[in-house]
Amino acid sequence: MKIFRNIKRIISQYFETEYWYRWRKIDHFWFNDDTGKYECKKVPAREYITCTWEGEKDILGIMLLKLDHMFWNLKHYAAQSDFYLDSHNITKIGSDSDKLYAFNKIIKETESSKNEKEAIDCKYLYKRTDGGKEYRWFYGEYDNQKAIYLAHIYPSNGEKDYWAILDNGIYSNLQCKPDISNETGRKIIEGVIYYKYSVNIDITEYKNLSDELKPLVRGNRRTLTELLHLRHKVKQLYKIEDTDDKYYNMWNNIKDEDEKSKMLLESEKVFEEDRRKLYEEIAAFMDANGRCWWD
Repeated sequence: MKIFRNIKRIISQYFETEYWYRWRKIDHFWFNDDTGKYECKKVPAREYITCTWEGEKDILGIMLLKLDHMFWNLKHYAAQSDFYLDSHNITKIGSDSDKLYAFNKIIKETESSKNEKEAIDCKYLYKRTDGGKEYRWFYGEYDNQKAIYLAHIYPSNGEKDYWAILDNGIYSNLQCKPDISNETGRKIIEGVIYYKYSVNIDITEYKNLSDELKPLVRGNRRTLTELLHLRHKVKQLYKIEDTDDKYYNMWNNIKDEDEKSKMLLESEKVFEEDRRKLYEEIAAFMDANGRCWWD
């Protein structure tokens, strides 16, 4: 019953949030004034939740907890494909090589499927009256009634398979193999890609994509990589202090008091610039990629 499913979900989420945001042990870095060094100790995650006196570090600490939680859940339970391209990007931006790769990938995945019922339900597989079969991809329609399909036909008499454009029940523009160098072949190749909506990309094949298309690949694998990068930047911002060696050494060993005072101000300026740069990098990175971190 629905009420029991809801109770189970609430209880499960309670223990999940208790672990990620209260119970688990995390590294906490703090500056020891006595030793003049940063030290690390294990503290419960709840320290970040209850602490409200360390200013921006309290906010950044909550971000780190959330990033850890998101990464774990998406890595183990994500429903999104690992690596894929939106079909409209392939047809609009992709090179001929990109399109041929995507076309062949779609054909292989669809027509090698062992689940015939699934293929029928998806409007791919049709049994022909002559005993053969054909796979159809929707290509368009006009008058809101007459559908146009791209058909890959396998005759029952053992003849070679071929492609055709099926317009209102009439097969035309027959081709043994779509050739992207001619207009009809390009229509078939781009049509199959476009109406597939998205195409899974093999990690090993990523390097063969065009430079224009590579940045548009998305999926759970890229999301996880980007979350790790964001976590790294947030940790850098969390840990940066004006007492770090980079800034401290700018003035510490100077004997002349006037020069030391001058370099002390200069070190503070460098620190503020580095801090601001990290904030800008985090904001720009989230702005550019954050909309794809969904499941």
